[in-house]
Amino acid sequence: MFRTYILHFCFFNLISAFVHPGLLVNDIDISRIQTKLASKQDPWLSSWNKLISIKYASPSYTNNAVPIVYRGDDGVHAANAENLWHDAAAAFNLAIRWKIDGDVECAEAASKILTAWGNTMTAFGDSDENYLAAGFQGHQLANAAELLRDYSPFAKDGLSIVIDMLNNVFLSKNIFFLNHQAPSEHNHKHFHANWELGNIASTMAIGILSDNQTAFDYAVDYFKNGSGNGAINNAITNIVSEPGTGNPLGQGQESGRDQGHSALNQQMLGVIAQQAWNQGEDLYAYNNSRILLG
Repeated sequence: MFRTYILHFCFFNLISAFVHPGLLVNDIDISRIQTKLASKQDPWLSSWNKLISIKYASPSYTNNAVPIVYRGDDGVHAANAENLWHDAAAAFNLAIRWKIDGDVECAEAASKILTAWGNTMTAFGDSDENYLAAGFQGHQLANAAELLRDYSPFAKDGLSIVIDMLNNVFLSKNIFFLNHQAPSEHNHKHFHANWELGNIASTMAIGILSDNQTAFDYAVDYFKNGSGNGAINNAITNIVSEPGTGNPLGQGQESGRDQGHSALNQQMLGVIAQQAWNQGEDLYAYNNSRILLG
């Protein structure tokens, strides 16, 4: 049975047993990429050249931090969540560049983006749309900070600021949504899977970044036992036997909407499982490899 966690426990039950970096990218991944690039192998080299050519991976990129993020026009405030989307992507791309080729300018640019948001952002708007931003951009910011945690200027002056902001602004909203405390969640299965998958991914990522075992365990427990559409047994359903082979096949909860939402269903399951995998928790194999059945 899925357990409802008391929120403040997620902030203070801290340990130091996590592997770092240990979210979507770990040291083995970095070493593999460096080896492929050194030998000029494709598709790694062409992918790298594409990465370093975009403005969201340029060391000249500057942040667009705002105090309150509004996703969607709520009739009073103009939407500004694009600022967060773009900055989170840039911080991650720049941190990846630094980890792979040691470009300190990239590390410094990523550090400035993350620290600016850590010092500036205090809240999300009130509309339900903001739970999407709290989930998707929460895990992205945490992934960027995780890669940058051994850049000493950031470790000294920025990491704790970013962790505090992620806990107070993002994780609190993630847990509130996954605990079905929002008024609109009187029927929480009204929300499609990606709403919850983003918030599970963010809860897990922030837990690992901040060495918070309770937050990590909460995310794993919700993935396995939660009652909403982001829990794996609701995210992948309708298990049938494939004609001719008898192989089991499942259906993603967002299948039938459109290609973007349907694909995102699987992508976010991959984010959750990979973050857990890099901490020794195999969610790919859970329940007869149910992610794969989707």
